[in-house]
Amino acid sequence: MKKIMFVIGKLSGGGAERVVTTIASSLADKGYTVTIISFCKEIEEYKYSGKIDVKYIIEKNIDEFNKLSKPTIIFKIRKIVMEEKPDEIITFLTNVSVLTYLACMFTKYKRKISFAIRSNPKMESGIYAKLHYKFAKRIKNIITQNNGQTTCYDKKLQKKIITIPNPMYEELFEFEKTYVTNPVKIVSVGRLIEKKNFIVSIYAFEK
Repeated sequence: MKKIMFVIGKLSGGGAERVVTTIASSLADKGYTVTIISFCKEIEEYKYSGKIDVKYIIEKNIDEFNKLSKPTIIFKIRKIVMEEKPDEIITFLTNVSVLTYLACMFTKYKRKISFAIRSNPKMESGIYAKLHYKFAKRIKNIITQNNGQTTCYDKKLQKKIITIPNPMYEELFEFEKTYVTNPVKIVSVGRLIEKKNFIVSIYAFEK
């Protein structure tokens, strides 16, 4: 079976982190050899399969991780990649993807990288966003969550895009279901920032 590596900033607190632990656990339980590189270690982490090998850049929290220099982070990622020799590398979040690509430059592993897109690419800015788009032209695949994200890339890049909707974790189906006939109350949870695009959800439910 293939050796699959995921790279993420941490294993707690966000949607991308939930997706990584859910997909990685499913693949590990199916027999794949799965490794997760997490930049730091938090006290409250999402549950994941015991079959997954988690490697930390630093076994301390995000505050301590932020004290590391970028060359140190890149060197540590590269060291783990070279030791694990993965067949596929899937990165989540813009800065993580950029640092992972830099770590794999001048190795065969840069061609094994797929960037998983977790936001609206048109809303991203700064040096990491520019490098992310530049490096996206040189990697194996781009993984989007929906067709809207796909249209943010030019036609040439769209040829290497794979669209995979967010997975559902199995525990969700174990909750007791309640059906109501009254108007349904919908709660949306997330940061109130522009790129979360809550306004689109509001218009969608209105219609």
